Amino acid sequence: MSKPSDMPLTDPVPEPPALRAVLRRRAEVAREVWALVLELPEPIDFAPGQFARVDVAPGEWRDYSIARLDGRELTLLIDTAFGGAGGEFVATLAVGDAVSLRAPLGEFRLMESPRPKVFIATGTGLAPLLPMLQQLADQRHSLPVRLFFGCATRDRNFLPVYLPALRSLKLHARLCLTRESSCQAAEFCGRVTQAVAEAGLDWPGSDIYAAGNPQMVADIQTLAARHQARHLYTEGY
Repeated sequence: MSKPSDMPLTDPVPEPPALRAVLRRRAEVAREVWALVLELPEPIDFAPGQFARVDVAPGEWRDYSIARLDGRELTLLIDTAFGGAGGEFVATLAVGDAVSLRAPLGEFRLMESPRPKVFIATGTGLAPLLPMLQQLADQRHSLPVRLFFGCATRDRNFLPVYLPALRSLKLHARLCLTRESSCQAAEFCGRVTQAVAEAGLDWPGSDIYAAGNPQMVADIQTLAARHQARHLYTEGY
């Protein structure tokens, strides 16, 4: 994971102690993307954009962004398409099982400013952006908010599950599909970076957040440098 490009350097923060959470609910919110709702033993001081480090197998920990924190209920979004220890963890986890995790971790977070916001994500890179969008909605942010979300196919799109909670935002969301032969009016056929490049953004005057595939994040960083963006924050997976 990468540090936001204009966030000041800070001294390393000690990793929080392990917590014993319990799985309360699980749901497949899109093809091979699972939402796990874990009940924590105590509240944590969470900033939207941070992540949890989860013990998925003996001696193996994986980092997953926190998609939501409601009281002691913490939601993680996990993509199981690539299998591995994380995929096996999700496949075998049952409601009521204990999960060991460390949270919150990370410096990726929403910055306070009056500027318009642009959010760019691929896959479960949307997870850390969802609580940022919710924070803006709770604050009744009045400026336009743009969201570009890239995924391979329409059945991998889990954004509709979370849009109802964001009704108060002036949110313009664009779904970018790379493996569909045709797209609907509100969709974009192609990579999310192409959609962003063609969107006519006010790069210098906006806060821009990008999270997801490292190559996508690198491409956004290149675009941002070309267009003299001043406020770019990134998280690569």
